[in-house]
Amino acid sequence: LLMGIIVERAMQAGAETAHEKALKKEQDCKDSSVRLFELCKELDVDDSGCLTFEEIENGYRSNIEFQSALKLMDVDERQLKLVFGVLDTDGSGDVDYEEFVEQLYMMKNQESHTLLVFIKF
Repeated sequence: LLMGIIVERAMQAGAETAHEKALKKEQDCKDSSVRLFELCKELDVDDSGCLTFEEIENGYRSNIEFQSALKLMDVDERQLKLVFGVLDTDGSGDVDYEEFVEQLYMMKNQESHTLLVFIKF
């Protein structure tokens, strides 16, 4: 009986820890997206509310924090043009930076989800 109580409590503690980790990951993601949005505002040279490819490319080369944020999402300088092309759905030559941030995170999460689907099957 005592062993059963110990095992049950250990399982509950593990479940709480997993839940806490998930909450922390979610909060970290929100914090990161807020910071990336702020960085995009700083890169918006003409204050248009949108980023051109040139602004993103220049930001990547000159702003270490922006570069690091993109690298954390597995986007390096060679992939910038491709990512920009995917996000510039209307072909206007610029992307709203709120949408840029949201879509980058969605791409990163979708990539992980797709990978899990391929691994599962």
